[in-house]
Amino acid sequence: DGLFEIAAAGVRLYAPAFQAGLGDEVTLTIAARDVMLALTRQTGLSALNQVDAVVTDIMPVDAARVDVVLSLGEARLLRWPMASRAMCR
Repeated sequence: DGLFEIAAAGVRLYAPAFQAGLGDEVTLTIAARDVMLALTRQTGLSALNQVDAVVTDIMPVDAARVDVVLSLGEARLLRWPMASRAMCR
């Protein structure tokens, strides 16, 4: 179906197929525009990937934007750059 399943740190993600073999180490980058934060698991969405994470830091960038750092699985950290401050209230 054109998707790869990527499993690491107890988390499974789906991504468009790319050149890699079974067991190869890969780095997955997710653009901020493809991320949304929610307090609960969402239904009725076309999104394939929903991951339980914990917000570990919110760092001001300027008067309107922040970087959000998420802890994912076994201490994996994700950084979601430049979220709107209004979204973090």
